[in-house]
Amino acid sequence: MIEEIVIGGHRADVTLTGTITRDEIVDVNEQILGHPDFAQVKRQLWRFRSVSDFRIGPDDLPAIVEIASREPGMSSDMRLAIVVDSALSFGMARMYQAYADHVPWQTLVFERVEDAEAWLGAGIGREA
Repeated sequence: MIEEIVIGGHRADVTLTGTITRDEIVDVNEQILGHPDFAQVKRQLWRFRSVSDFRIGPDDLPAIVEIASREPGMSSDMRLAIVVDSALSFGMARMYQAYADHVPWQTLVFERVEDAEAWLGAGIGREA
């Protein structure tokens, strides 16, 4: 379930909980990529909290990566941090990271928000 999407300044922050579907992931991507301020977004923080299930088929993750890779704004200076709190979420996030290995943006998976924030960089933060 999409709990929150906040886009502002150089950041997009996303929180997903419960059962997460392919359509929800696509919806979040479309909201970020279609946002009027997307050209300024250089950092994305996706939090997967208390996830109970992923309803994502074996061909869905490569397709999701492919959709984002066609967006010119997803450049080499884009960083995507995925924060997880369970083995289930960690496994899914690592699969996404493996499929995204060939794209220009950087993706890392974290268990602590603080570590993700440090990697995203103190120089570029969410602006109100």
